[in-house]
Amino acid sequence: MVAREGILKTMFALKIQGKKPGKTLLVTGGMDGDEYAGIEAAYTLAEQYKEGNFAGRLVIVPVVNMPGFQNESSHNPKDGKFPKFIFPGRRFGTSSERMVHRLLASYVRGADAWLDLHGGALTERMTPFLWMFDTGVVAVDSLGETFYRASGAAHVLVEKCGAGSKAYTLARQGCLYILAESGGRGERKAEDVERHMVWAGALMQTLGMLEETLSSHQPPAVYRHVELITAPFDGIVRSTPRATVTKGDTLAEICTYDTGNHATLTSPVSGTILWQKETMSMRRGDTLYAIGY
Repeated sequence: MVAREGILKTMFALKIQGKKPGKTLLVTGGMDGDEYAGIEAAYTLAEQYKEGNFAGRLVIVPVVNMPGFQNESSHNPKDGKFPKFIFPGRRFGTSSERMVHRLLASYVRGADAWLDLHGGALTERMTPFLWMFDTGVVAVDSLGETFYRASGAAHVLVEKCGAGSKAYTLARQGCLYILAESGGRGERKAEDVERHMVWAGALMQTLGMLEETLSSHQPPAVYRHVELITAPFDGIVRSTPRATVTKGDTLAEICTYDTGNHATLTSPVSGTILWQKETMSMRRGDTLYAIGY
């Protein structure tokens, strides 16, 4: 059965104990408050497994960034920060720092794997993909590879992570961190929610929490790097949605609000566009394109 536990006044966890002993999986949604497919999937996952028909322990935090969710924004309006970029947080820090600190202290450090459900925000078009990390911890990296090859994901980014990063630190504590991207433009389409559910089921199988054998799928396209194209100034961006790009291709035309400064953005690499900003407004430093290669 589902046990409900408050972490902070604005964050709660759904804890489900399986009928047999086994691994612990943490699933989070709403790290960005306007990414609804992941939030919907987290609630659906809790409903699907509420009777405990699995081995181990399932801990689900459907909405980590509740202030952002209530404000319909990716960031936390209480301090202007993005909880996804904060690690490990601080006990007496800002709202987001306290949020992340409590999440880590209460649940992450006891988990064998952490599946963090994301998707495109209100302005983003997203290619569904799994964001994995090369941590240098053989057992954790091997578990991650077993998972993504059985997940059915068409696109996987395996990025080498630096010392002190979230994935690096958690791997050395025996916890596999996975960032799953499905859904875009703040929508919660059934197919995007279902994709998150399939990935969660594949991870539970990988961890031995479900009796089903791992499925065989077409090998995914695996990228080892991601190129971020950012806005050089505040202004207007005009782009066309596309799936792939060749080095030198035009990505977008940009200009300042008064049209006095024009520029053409071209791709520095050939690869797959994992996400792009689709709306016209841009602020300096905004990620306009992320290209996996």
